[in-house]
Amino acid sequence: MNRLVTFATAALTALSMGAPVLAQDNAALGVWQPDKDSDYTVSNCGAKGDRFCLTVTELRGGMRKPENLKYLGKNLINEAKASGKNTWKGKIDFFGITGDATVTLKNADTLHLKACAYVVVCKEITLHRKS
Repeated sequence: MNRLVTFATAALTALSMGAPVLAQDNAALGVWQPDKDSDYTVSNCGAKGDRFCLTVTELRGGMRKPENLKYLGKNLINEAKASGKNTWKGKIDFFGITGDATVTLKNADTLHLKACAYVVVCKEITLHRKS
């Protein structure tokens, strides 16, 4: 009986410690825009739902070109891992180039993406929550 109480206490403690991480991850969920011509959706993904995915969900105007349409509905960032408070790191796949990506939730309405390919070529984009 003593082992059961110890196990239950440890399990509850572990679950309560994990709750802020899940809440943090959910803060970035939603639709984001780098400009008026495209929308990206942040969602939880992965087998446990604890990873970060960024999906192209809408292309308009100048972004609605044949070379961009193949990304519509695709994850640009797939299963990035939490790497700190409001920060995720993973791989980005865009125009056939795979690079390292870091995504940071700056505040409730600002998401910052930094992607680097070949270690030296980097691009930074700020996305704003779609209202």
